Amino acid sequence: MAASVDFKTYVDQACRAADEFVNIYYETMDKRRRALTRLYLEKATLVWNGNAVSGQEELNKFFEMLPSSEFQVNVLDCQPVHGMSYVFRLLQHGAGALQNRLAVSSLSVLW
Repeated sequence: MAASVDFKTYVDQACRAADEFVNIYYETMDKRRRALTRLYLEKATLVWNGNAVSGQEELNKFFEMLPSSEFQVNVLDCQPVHGMSYVFRLLQHGAGALQNRLAVSSLSVLW
């Protein structure tokens, strides 16, 4: 019984962390885009519509060239990675507007 309680605890922690991450990410994307690269590792690679952007400097240039946005997350799913209490896999799907054009956002993160 104790093992299932521990697993539930990991799931709850992962869900809270994923929810917080998604809220921070899209609020930053919509309102403080210059700070968005702080959420990425120095050697991170972002794939946007099949195009890879790598490194802090290139990510910053990429985010700055995007039009203004307003996203709303519709679905969020996450699971803890077995044996790692602070690592989770996050799948998110939402919709938003980039300069009044509908944009669908999907995010898959191992955090």
